[in-house]
Amino acid sequence: MPSRATLCACLLLLACVGQAAEPVTQRWHFTVRLGERKIGEHVFERRESASEQQMTSRAQFNVDWMRIPLLRYRHQADERWQAGCLAEIDATTHTNGRAETVRGQRTLTGFRLEAPGVATLNAPCVMTFAYWDRRILEQKTLLNAQTGAYMAVSVRFLGNENIPVGGKPHQAEHFLLEAQDLRIELWYAPDGQWLGLAAPLRDGRRMTYTLEG
Repeated sequence: MPSRATLCACLLLLACVGQAAEPVTQRWHFTVRLGERKIGEHVFERRESASEQQMTSRAQFNVDWMRIPLLRYRHQADERWQAGCLAEIDATTHTNGRAETVRGQRTLTGFRLEAPGVATLNAPCVMTFAYWDRRILEQKTLLNAQTGAYMAVSVRFLGNENIPVGGKPHQAEHFLLEAQDLRIELWYAPDGQWLGLAAPLRDGRRMTYTLEG
């Protein structure tokens, strides 16, 4: 029969192994504003294991005028990444009741995409507009998880500045990412952590993402 000390050591070892196997979770919770008005939130969660990353994105925006609903936006995306490249995506977006679905997965011949037709992206490593991964600033093309469009992008560095994070100023590097009719401003901490986002709209207003801690 094993001794009590041996049993304790085995239980401790099993507990440590169990803890090591649990995926690491990182969360970004953004308050979304249109001008000065809060319209919703966008939450990103990343679960990381030794072999892959699971990324979830959930957005919900409501815009009203005189109690009349102008915009109802819901977005949900589940992405699986391996070795820094997109391996699988399943995303659904509802804009005022109109649905868009993007699904795809990496195959031996490329990334097979259904959005809504079927196409294969002949690229060794496909990335979405994964703002949480600063490496998107080095890419020439990115996959739009809402429309399925594989878009040419360009990036410019706009300088260093302080932005609010959890109610406190944080030093950040400011970039502008452009793709077709998209102009997206992004802020990153010096260590690469994503801190904020802003985008001008066609009516002249500005949508901003403020990180809540």
